[in-house]
Amino acid sequence: MLNKLALTAIICITFGLLTPLPAQDLFGVKPTEKYAEFLISKNEYEKAADEYERLLFLDSSNSEFYKRQLVYCYYNLDNLTSIYQLGLEHYEGKESKLIFKSLLKRGYYSKAFQLTDSMKYSFSNEERKFNQGIVYLFQHDFNSAHLLLESKFKNKAIIKHVNVLMPISDELNNYQIKSPLLAAGMSAVIPSSGRLYTKDYADAAINFIFISVTALQAYRGFTNPEIGKWQGWLYGSLSTSFYLGNIFGSWKAAKRYNKKYYDEKLYEASSYIFDYY
Repeated sequence: MLNKLALTAIICITFGLLTPLPAQDLFGVKPTEKYAEFLISKNEYEKAADEYERLLFLDSSNSEFYKRQLVYCYYNLDNLTSIYQLGLEHYEGKESKLIFKSLLKRGYYSKAFQLTDSMKYSFSNEERKFNQGIVYLFQHDFNSAHLLLESKFKNKAIIKHVNVLMPISDELNNYQIKSPLLAAGMSAVIPSSGRLYTKDYADAAINFIFISVTALQAYRGFTNPEIGKWQGWLYGSLSTSFYLGNIFGSWKAAKRYNKKYYDEKLYEASSYIFDYY
């Protein structure tokens, strides 16, 4: 009995070893698709793009889907050129938004605005209006941005975005710019007062001291024979250069103050748009 069982076991094992097992196709379409999806979930966009590019050759019947996945990968790789090279005739809502944001990132505001009106891209009327408001915001046309963003939107997602961006738009629209001409004029009348106007208090104090001290030394040189007029000319030249430099510096300080304010507010807006829109 034992011999029969042993013989049966040997025959089964031998048969199993000789019978070829079906090979697992690790490089086929389905495994590659799953692997590409896994890479995207891990934010490995460059590797995922390589897999989807390979799938375009493996399965041409599903090329439209792979190209749309590639749009997402290329967007995260900041590769706008490759997106356009895909040759899609029409972009769905998701891809349209990604391309719009990609243009914003690169500062192509005119192209981003034109994109919202193109039939090649899918935007609802509310999305189109909201996107155009964003473009106006980045173009420093704050009044136009405010008018569009205060529209009566019904889309809950857009309303959520508007609630974040509208206060920023209001602040930019109501901001009283520092006039470079006024800052320069103030410093021309009273040295360093233009720097006080632009809230550069340390620079104002330093410039005022330099101008005052050199002007005083120049006055002493011209009025006191014991010191000598050469010191008057020397310190007078220094005082004049500090004075003129302070006028020009006040003009630049006003420009810099405005730019800093705009940059801070627009950075706040762009951070939200690129992370949550």
